[in-house]
Amino acid sequence: MGYFEDFLMEYGTLYTRNSIIKYPKKTLYISVLQNRHQYQSKLKKNLGYIDKDCAYTKNGSSETSSSNDEEIREKDEKTFELTIPYLKYMEMEPEIVLYKDGAGVRTYEILKPNTWSDIINDYIIQELKLPCNYLYKRCKVRSDMSNSQYFLYFVAACKDCNNSLKGWSNQKPTRGQPLELKICTNDTRGMESIHFSKRPLRGTKRDKVANELVTDIPSNWRRKKATTDMEFGNFSPPNLYRNEVLRKAKQEHKDQLLGITVKCPVLSLVELKHSQFSGSIHSIGIDPILVHYWSNHQITIFKDMLKKYCRVSIDATGGLVKKTKRTSFDLLSAHIFLYEVVINASYGQIPVCQMISEKQDTLTICNWLTRWLNAGVGVPHEVVCDYSAALLGAVTRAFCNLSLQCYVKKCFTSLIEHEK
Repeated sequence: MGYFEDFLMEYGTLYTRNSIIKYPKKTLYISVLQNRHQYQSKLKKNLGYIDKDCAYTKNGSSETSSSNDEEIREKDEKTFELTIPYLKYMEMEPEIVLYKDGAGVRTYEILKPNTWSDIINDYIIQELKLPCNYLYKRCKVRSDMSNSQYFLYFVAACKDCNNSLKGWSNQKPTRGQPLELKICTNDTRGMESIHFSKRPLRGTKRDKVANELVTDIPSNWRRKKATTDMEFGNFSPPNLYRNEVLRKAKQEHKDQLLGITVKCPVLSLVELKHSQFSGSIHSIGIDPILVHYWSNHQITIFKDMLKKYCRVSIDATGGLVKKTKRTSFDLLSAHIFLYEVVINASYGQIPVCQMISEKQDTLTICNWLTRWLNAGVGVPHEVVCDYSAALLGAVTRAFCNLSLQCYVKKCFTSLIEHEK
């Protein structure tokens, strides 16, 4: 490190010893590793170190082989024509950005960031059927055609096969007319087996896909996308995203809609209880996990159903809520169940009361039902549930004020007296 400091001082790259000390070690390592600003080459030259592989490459047949590869690549390149509708072009219409240039400021025109590459790439996959996963590096826009041959020019490279792509448009589209693009790249159709990576889902497209997933699940989204964009037997294209990516995009979009900024689920519930869902979330427990929630609208529906003979069903499922981690040891919680009270009306089944609970004992369930009754609802005429001992005991305690054993005895006595 001391030698490199002297070298940098000699070549005047970092100007002063103080700036060298402030230069991050990781940044310095990457700069040397990737030979940025010729750091690695100058160091090797100053040390008198000659890389044998590099020397062989310079002296021998590698020059001819690399030039031959370039010639072969150029021979295989084809120029495709691509048309992008005007409405899609408007979504990525060029905008002016400012860059600092010393003491002054320079202006540039660029296509809309985090938008243009997805639009162009989707049309390349849709129209040209190329399997490459292109990663776009830059795009230059020139509205003043007097100083440039092209209106826009961009380059890209495939992540899997390193196939390069150049695209350009000779003129800016007039109002209502499509954008005419020319794409110069190798025709990799028929080489789908070596392409397996996916494009990153980000920017405008991430928001669009997440909005579609609000009322759908990732597997259905993938199925619809495959049905419309693929034929039977085709390989999965780079823009058919994996389920885990779609689930994460959906979660982030829902968090944004709900205003959730804290990553802790319990603290997020506390925030929602005292803001957006005030009056709907009634009790929150952290260890064990416990949430009681029902809305005023649900209470109104249930009270309306009580005017006639009212039958409710109570059941629980443990396949919807993930286990949470506690403490610095990442201890997992027990299975977390969702409990629901549901009424069956002529227009469908309607949930009127819910609980999320880590404990599934009689006292916990009875406490939930009792709190619901204290909210001003009446006792239903009939309750249907499974043969869970905890659920049966909680129902009889909350609605009949009897233990399960006493309730069974009373029912049996009633049947005997009725027979007599």
